[in-house]
Amino acid sequence: MGFTVKTWLNDLGLGQYAETFAENDVDARVLPLLTNDDLRELGVSLGHRKVILAAALVLSDEQTPEQPTSDIAAAAAEIRPDTDGQPSRAPAERRHLTVFFADLVGSTELTNRIDPEDMRILLQRYQDSVAGAVSRYGGYVAKYLGDGLLVFFGWPRAYEDHAIRAVKAGLEAVRRVRQMTTPDGTPLAVRIGIASGDVVVGDAIGENSFEEGAMTGPVLNLAARLQEKAPANAVVMPRTDLTGSLDGVFEVSSLGSVPLKGFDVAHDLVQVMGERSAESRFHAVRGDGAHGFLIGRSFEKGILLQSWKHAQDGKGEVVLLSGEAGIGKSRLIEELLQDESVVHQADIIRLNCSPYLTSSPFHPVAERISQDAGVDPDFDDDRVQESVHDMLAQRQGLDLDLVLPAFAALVAPRSTLAQQVLQLSPQGTARPDDPSADHHGKGPRRPTSGHPVCRGCPLDRRFDPRVAGPFQSIVRRPSPSDRDHASPRLGNAEDRRGQPCPNPASGAA
Repeated sequence: MGFTVKTWLNDLGLGQYAETFAENDVDARVLPLLTNDDLRELGVSLGHRKVILAAALVLSDEQTPEQPTSDIAAAAAEIRPDTDGQPSRAPAERRHLTVFFADLVGSTELTNRIDPEDMRILLQRYQDSVAGAVSRYGGYVAKYLGDGLLVFFGWPRAYEDHAIRAVKAGLEAVRRVRQMTTPDGTPLAVRIGIASGDVVVGDAIGENSFEEGAMTGPVLNLAARLQEKAPANAVVMPRTDLTGSLDGVFEVSSLGSVPLKGFDVAHDLVQVMGERSAESRFHAVRGDGAHGFLIGRSFEKGILLQSWKHAQDGKGEVVLLSGEAGIGKSRLIEELLQDESVVHQADIIRLNCSPYLTSSPFHPVAERISQDAGVDPDFDDDRVQESVHDMLAQRQGLDLDLVLPAFAALVAPRSTLAQQVLQLSPQGTARPDDPSADHHGKGPRRPTSGHPVCRGCPLDRRFDPRVAGPFQSIVRRPSPSDRDHASPRLGNAEDRRGQPCPNPASGAA
């Protein structure tokens, strides 16, 4: 078996970073080139960075057919600025970011009750679980404080949605820790405080001291105090931070006005209960109300309406709408779906990609199935399977014995029925162009009105190529002569030509 970065990280006890490495295309060729700053940008903690860099140096000296690294190692020696033991300096800067503070509930009592060796293993498992959750959403673990973790979202890598990432990571960390138990079977619990604000951050280097990523600002103390007031297995944040997109994405419960140690005034706190259910991220962030008038996109909207007219006439089409992030792709799609010629004459099916789950196979499809089946986050896999069975039983023309195991493998992988699919060899699974794959198009929200179907799949940064197979089995590719007008590319006002876009990586809807 060839070398894989995931196996290499697991051998180092750092498997929580495997998904982050994969998302950033860090493979065997890149490992010897990694620097301290590279790993910090990926959200790797100081201690783990040292372990990875040391292991990468050893790896670069190993000559194997799968990994010829002598030339790469020589290049790495030239470009790695901090292999001489001198720390690289990051200048202090002012940043608006989100601070995440997690603490293990009842750690003192656990320490007094559990053998020190068992407690050490338990703490490591707990830290790895939380670190894995925050790394998945781009968080940077700044410090391990005993049973606590201090995490930054928005530094060293800036994100426009750092607050959303922090809350999603908090909910994921709670889910992971809740599944853990002590050696005597007692469930673990975690408290998480999240706060956003301005800080000054940079390496603090003194005559006899060095602190990497030293940060000052009241938001650090606020996050720590919020954690103290959080119930077990809960994520708490100030209501003042619940503005704009956060309010549309998450469901919260008020904890009232709570005094915090070291702060002159009490803070109105909320507990995050979960994510809101929304048809699309556009609706979640901006709500379902009016969005004002769309200006300057008549040409592009006309192309979409023309393609929709062809679909109504029985000539299905695929439209790729491509453009820079923030240029208005989703807004244009919403304008189309609100048009009178579409809103009452189409069965609309949405599949939503996520920039946080690019390594989760078939996530848009699995999410659509879960929404249509009425699956709640607290359902176990057996209950999820029952809900999916009830949904599919209402669809006529489906072979449940064939379709249900495939759907269970997507949304309830630990269920007994899902094992019929997951245990198959690659040769035994259906290919994307296999006729049985057509059931992917007949399951969720099977059209019963007789209307044409409008399927939308907003893409963000990266589209899981594994979802392309079911798409190819659902739609027919139009002929080249029909494609010329069916792939508008969004540009400036003076660039309105409809043209295919071969690279949708910048974002498409």
